[in-house]
Formats: sequence, structure tokens, C-alpha cells
Amino acid sequence: MALIEPLFSNYYNQLIPNGQRATLLSVASMVFSLAMISAFPLIGWLIQRVGFAVTFGSCGLLTLIALLSLYGYARRRAVQH
Repeated sequence: MALIEPLFSNYYNQLIPNGQRATLLSVASMVFSLAMISAFPLIGWLIQRVGFAVTFGSCGLLTLIALLSLYGYARRRAVQH
């Protein structure tokens, strides 16, 4: 997220007016915080149950599958339009 945040910030600055941008960035920050509040305890519990390597390997695999799925979906939509 630390690497992506400056890119999104620049993108938001170019496309969205000031008043709406502050609200959007606040909501994005809150959603990220809520996701981490649930993810950190879950990852900690999984590390205790199955180990560090299996947990982070599984997280990486799930992330890869999600990204490839989103890429395929976006590509199919671009071809349709």
C-alpha cells in the first residue's frame, strides 16, 4: 500500500475537485484501516496454527489469483467496449 498510495494520490489530485478529494481520501483510509483491523488478527492466528511460510505463501497465492482474475475481467470488459 505504501508504494501505491502516492500513485493514487496523484491520480485523485488530477481528477477530483478539492472538496470531494478530501472525503474520498478519508473514506479510503478508513476502509484500509478496517481491513487491517480484521486482517492482522486473522493472519496472526493462521501463523500460530499452520506456520509463517504457509500463511504468507497462501496470502501471496490468493493475492495473485485475485489480481489475475481482476486483470482478466478488466481485459474482457475492454474488449467488449
